[in-house]
Amino acid sequence: MPERLSDRGPSPAASERMRASSEQWEIDLVSVSLMTPTRLPDALRAASQQALSNATDPLNRLDYNPYIGDEWTIVANELWALAARLEHRFGVLFDGDSTKI
Repeated sequence: MPERLSDRGPSPAASERMRASSEQWEIDLVSVSLMTPTRLPDALRAASQQALSNATDPLNRLDYNPYIGDEWTIVANELWALAARLEHRFGVLFDGDSTKI
């Protein structure tokens, strides 16, 4: 049976699997479970910086994918753009003109 997300986030079992998976692959996760929506752009920018770091990491040249650096650059740019778009939409929302969202 698939696990369902509740209002409180993933189940303890799902959280444990995500944590174990991130440790196995040394992946940093951006957790939004205890974050307010207005802090998400900062988290996305931090993830974008990490993606850009991956794009320039010389160890990525050892990968069999000749496009890995370009792929990481695309990810970094998209995360940064999403952060900017969220900030814009939050600003419009807080200004009281939700018709521009």
